[in-house]
Amino acid sequence: MPLYANMLKHILLFLALASCSADKVQKNPFSIDLGYWNGDLVIVGYDPKSLNQELIDTLTLNFSKITISLGNKILFVDTSATTSYDLSRSQLIQYKDKAYLALFKHHPFDANLFAIINLDSPEKYVDVIASEVKDYDHDGILETGGSRIIESPCRRCDSLYYNPQVFYQFGEQLELDTMLSKSKTLEIFDVYLGLEPSDTILIRKIGT
Repeated sequence: MPLYANMLKHILLFLALASCSADKVQKNPFSIDLGYWNGDLVIVGYDPKSLNQELIDTLTLNFSKITISLGNKILFVDTSATTSYDLSRSQLIQYKDKAYLALFKHHPFDANLFAIINLDSPEKYVDVIASEVKDYDHDGILETGGSRIIESPCRRCDSLYYNPQVFYQFGEQLELDTMLSKSKTLEIFDVYLGLEPSDTILIRKIGT
């Protein structure tokens, strides 16, 4: 886990400096590089003091108060202390001349999320269900998605509340992929009832 080890090394260095003298503490935030877009490096800066201690045993690195830069230009700043991002599972996603930053967020009670930031308009982000980013339907466009957690997992149960799969694609813009969402839902259920979970109980297909 080279990224984890490298970031942990930076944290330990920061703590060592802090223990010596307040005058010797580094002023610049720690950062990781997630790749290049249009010739500039996409950088996520983080405050090592904002490490989420509750998740330290999971071998993930969750930080709040992050800054996203493209080269020397700051694109996005999240000063919230209540939202933390797992930088070891975040990634840069590119499509033609578009680029998206997918910041991974652990959710304690529901599906994990990606906060998706379009680098063309980085002033806001969209939360989508996080899964492996890949071309699920072989249309040349990367997607991610899945279903929410609306009941306790039960692999042996033959019936479930209707809980659709919802996928987004990273094309000219981030957009809902309704066809992929429907086909993925129909892999689990015999009927498609839309994009919202419901209390309708359906038979789950064998093997799903």
